[in-house]
Amino acid sequence: MSINSRTTHADLAIEIWLEIFRYATYVPAALDLTPIDAFIPQQPSNNALGPNTYVLSMRTKYDLILVCRAWRQVTMQLLYEYIPIKSPRRADLILRAFQESRPIPVTGEPVVESYGKWTRHIQIQTFAKGSRSIEYLQKVFLICQHCPSARMLSGVWQWALPQSFHDAISRLYGASLQGLLWDETGHTSPPTPSFATPRFFEAFRSLRVLHMNLYAADISKFTQPSEPRPVLPQVEHIVLSANNPTLLFAAALHLPMLSRATLVYGDADPATAQNFLRVHGPRITYLDLSQSIHAYMYGISQFLKPDGCPNLLDFVYNVQALPMGPLSQPHTSLRRIGLRGIDYRMIRGSVKSHFRSFNRDVFPALEVVRTVGFLLSQTLRAYSSYDAQDEFIRWVEQFERDGIDLQDGEGVIWLRSEDDDETSEPTRFQRWAL
Repeated sequence: MSINSRTTHADLAIEIWLEIFRYATYVPAALDLTPIDAFIPQQPSNNALGPNTYVLSMRTKYDLILVCRAWRQVTMQLLYEYIPIKSPRRADLILRAFQESRPIPVTGEPVVESYGKWTRHIQIQTFAKGSRSIEYLQKVFLICQHCPSARMLSGVWQWALPQSFHDAISRLYGASLQGLLWDETGHTSPPTPSFATPRFFEAFRSLRVLHMNLYAADISKFTQPSEPRPVLPQVEHIVLSANNPTLLFAAALHLPMLSRATLVYGDADPATAQNFLRVHGPRITYLDLSQSIHAYMYGISQFLKPDGCPNLLDFVYNVQALPMGPLSQPHTSLRRIGLRGIDYRMIRGSVKSHFRSFNRDVFPALEVVRTVGFLLSQTLRAYSSYDAQDEFIRWVEQFERDGIDLQDGEGVIWLRSEDDDETSEPTRFQRWAL
């Protein structure tokens, strides 16, 4: 072989190019509706351009397609993996692209050879003018017919959908859909009962993750003792708005595989929240209340009581919450606690009251306390806040005496070097990554 031979980009296998392009256009929530685990260690952003957004990712895909035929062949599948349908005009363009790539048969059966064969996530919105028409829903359904391999479906609805649309979607994706986001917050007052009954959701037998945000729902039929509860046998993670209709609706479902729950903004009353916990609380091992601000109005301690989530292993909540109140008995299974919403100014203030409530008397199995989203190294670079650093390390040492690891968002335990003392300049520290 000649010593002057060189390897060029043209020598790379097509599979390698695909992975490079996938990395360059990656957006976390584009292909998966499962929320990111709060305890996955975070990394400081060293990218001067910042993280990808949906718009930037799509522009990059368009640019890659225009480079050459080989790159176009690779990138086309990335372009159609995630399909946002935000307006009737967008629906027309997407449907035309699918039909021109391979027209749908007269029989109406799904087409597997159009561009839709690459689609994994379909997002539908009804904010634009004309989205209220039945013609828009018909085009949306035609697009769905071109996407038999779709595994995630997101819908944000500003008006009550006809029963026929629910029936058509459940028939098309009932056996294959793995993630479903159903948001009906746009309903106006007075509430219009949704056709999205528990039986509608029961049709999706392969669901792993379910997002629900309902404005109004009639579940009276499904709360009768003689009526069997609808079953979603594979759902492991639910993401719910903490409002009365959504929590009541979720309580009417039987979720035998449920283990993870995330509650977001809502105004549910304590009795409704307690009813939800009575039904599903014993199965929940991971609970994230980070964005459920209203839940803090009636205290977060109720989630840790025996009639709340007695088998909880991981608990994440926002530092804006009141510190945990006294529990009637210790929570014996909780292993990890995550605190969101911390900045360097809180370390010497409101955070301390939360830290004091994490002790062995209340949580005998506690192993880790993590400041989710707060990275000490990033704080030092941005603000040079050595007071916050000193205070954080003092709490690390205090937790260490109880056998508990206090970690920042990177999953790092910060300790002083052996040649440092309390009065020395806080410039040298050890970082132990777990």
